[in-house]
Amino acid sequence: MKTTIYMKTVMATFGEVIAENDVLDLKNYNRVAFVVAEEIDDVFRSMNSIDCAWWDNTNVECIEMDRSMSVGDLMYIHEMQTWFACDNTGWISVKTEGQEPKRRMDRVPAEQLA
Repeated sequence: MKTTIYMKTVMATFGEVIAENDVLDLKNYNRVAFVVAEEIDDVFRSMNSIDCAWWDNTNVECIEMDRSMSVGDLMYIHEMQTWFACDNTGWISVKTEGQEPKRRMDRVPAEQLA
């Protein structure tokens, strides 16, 4: 299954309780990676620096280096077209609103750097 990972950016919301089917605003998240995994829990393992930095895992396509996955971070499963939030134990289904977030550091074409 292919997933896209989004990490919280608004420090004031860390520790906020997320309930099943909550509607979350994507402007508070950055897209940081694509992960291919067989099971949903493999995504969590891949997004934590267990055997190596998470962005060095072979099943992870890093968009932006950031901290490891934590409670409240989001995962979008493409095949299911479903959003999940990382919870204290496992995942909970959530809904989102707002436009897809932009990366903090969008790639700039080389010709624009000259």
